[in-house]
Amino acid sequence: MSASAWWTGPVRSEPDFEQLLKILRREVPDRPVLFEFFHNGPLYTKLAAGADVAPDSVEETVIAFRNAGYDYATILPSDFTFPGGEHHHAQTISLNEGSVIRDRASFDAYTWPDPATAIHALMLDPLTAAVLTPSEIRAMTLEMFEAQKDLLPEYK
Repeated sequence: MSASAWWTGPVRSEPDFEQLLKILRREVPDRPVLFEFFHNGPLYTKLAAGADVAPDSVEETVIAFRNAGYDYATILPSDFTFPGGEHHHAQTISLNEGSVIRDRASFDAYTWPDPATAIHALMLDPLTAAVLTPSEIRAMTLEMFEAQKDLLPEYK
């Protein structure tokens, strides 16, 4: 099915992030507000059809959210993730599927990411960076690693 067969967008309103902030403050917004943490790559591609952007790019995500009528776009500030196991390819999956830490033995055997990667990811996180300087983020992260060093032997 082509995008033109189901998508008549883009939505004809201008994004207004203040509407989402009103919801978060438990205020009444001026109009209905859509909210999703994320969608999926094929949907982003369909929603951004015709835009001159690279597939799976931040630009594609922003255009897709805009064309769908959202007042914001959820983007990942870095590629920091915890490696996981295999996911089944069904219509829906559990968020717990692919978990590789199931007990103490699997925790002890887990290969933990480099702490510098975690620090970098937090420096790119807009919520963390809004309240802390880069040096404060680094100090906070290292303090957390130090506090948990008995549980995380790789970080000693």
